Amino acid sequence: MATWWVTRFISTGTHKGGLSAIPGYQPRIPANAKFIRVPELAVHRVVNERLAEQWELEDNWAAYVQEGVIDPDKMQVGQTKECH
Repeated sequence: MATWWVTRFISTGTHKGGLSAIPGYQPRIPANAKFIRVPELAVHRVVNERLAEQWELEDNWAAYVQEGVIDPDKMQVGQTKECH
């Protein structure tokens, strides 16, 4: 029988190494010595008292805002089209 565990936590650190670019999504982010806090969530499936699977979700939006890659005050939301 499987049991499920969910863990919510915050990872912290100082950005000391550059982050590679993701083509079409983000530019390369050079090291800037900023301290950031990133909320995360992990889901674990345990079978026979052993970890069988693990999924993690990071709040990259929060990290990018803290890094200065995204400025939420300058973002614009376009008009939505009515769904049919």
